[in-house]
Amino acid sequence: MRPLLFTNVFIVSLFCCAVTIQGQIAIQADQELQSLISEWAATANRDKGDTYFTLLAKIEPLARRDYPHFAKQVMYYVQNLKGEERQRGAFVYRLFVFLLVPESEIARGLGRYLYAEDEELRESVRRIFPFDFFTDAVGFYNYPDYSKWGDLVKEGSAKAEFLEPLKRMMFEFAPNAAFLFYHTDAPADELIDLRRNERVIANALYQKNLLEGFSGGRTDAATTAAVHELCNSKYWWARLFVSEVMVQNKEFRDAGLIVKLKTDENELVRKSIASLEKPDLLRATPVD
Repeated sequence: MRPLLFTNVFIVSLFCCAVTIQGQIAIQADQELQSLISEWAATANRDKGDTYFTLLAKIEPLARRDYPHFAKQVMYYVQNLKGEERQRGAFVYRLFVFLLVPESEIARGLGRYLYAEDEELRESVRRIFPFDFFTDAVGFYNYPDYSKWGDLVKEGSAKAEFLEPLKRMMFEFAPNAAFLFYHTDAPADELIDLRRNERVIANALYQKNLLEGFSGGRTDAATTAAVHELCNSKYWWARLFVSEVMVQNKEFRDAGLIVKLKTDENELVRKSIASLEKPDLLRATPVD
């Protein structure tokens, strides 16, 4: 395989443009970082020597100065590669590991693009986004670990551009894990009932996907009761959980609950349940 080549024309083009994202703030090129990343990538494709580690040492303080900005620059670099170079350029994401970039800081930088209208950018961010639920190992009893996002997702800055996309992604990809992450916000005397209802629904999902399914194509009375109870919860995350379970699993749907959730006070809940009637091409998971 020939080494990845970077011409002066390519590097100059990085500095003179920005990744244009419809409906989003464009990622502007940082000339210093783009130059260093380009040089490092070219060196990394060949035998690693002193130059490889010298460039890495130069990149490190710039990354530490502003991790979210650095995450954007890595994404900008990869997005500007073309054809076969794009495939070979994916190894540049290893910079996050080599430089010990905190996953929460990558989220701050790239979270807003999880639902970007630009499909190429959106899918690129989703592929590398630092969540366990992007791995094949995630299953019904091996939920992704959302606990590391506690300070990030629950922080008070509701206007942060990455918060709503992060919350939406959590529930669309792994609704049970998202529910368990948020349910600890409830008072201690409510936790048992919340966990019980989630477990009933989780067992039903296990039966559907890994066992014999449901008799008559519908959930049993206990599961139906758990869905109703959580749908009527005062907590938005409980209602969003139920919404996503119904959207992703037709056996759990209830016409009355769907009507109720359409007018929910929470925008994420309304958007979730609306995907049953109006296809949402930005969804991270398909509608059943």
